[in-house]
Amino acid sequence: MKLNHTFKFKNFAGENLRIVAILIPGLFEKIEINNTVHYKGFLVEIVETFSKQLNFTYSISYTKQFGAPLKNGGWSGAVGAVLNGAADMGVAPLTIN
Repeated sequence: MKLNHTFKFKNFAGENLRIVAILIPGLFEKIEINNTVHYKGFLVEIVETFSKQLNFTYSISYTKQFGAPLKNGGWSGAVGAVLNGAADMGVAPLTIN
């Protein structure tokens, strides 16, 4: 089966995107070297690749929760941060049930 899709990617023109991440060893780790914060892991490499390909910078905040539905119809955690506009992108190993 051959797919004939043309993918168009937005050029964010250097815009700073707000990323919410969940710190997980091997996937998204925060390390400090000489009082400077660095990130490493598989998901960090994906963010870096997207950043270069789509021309954006980013700032990172953290949460300990992936996200769950709330009684009021909203969401908690990383999913909630994206849905309520506090973050532009969530970075975590999420699945859909």
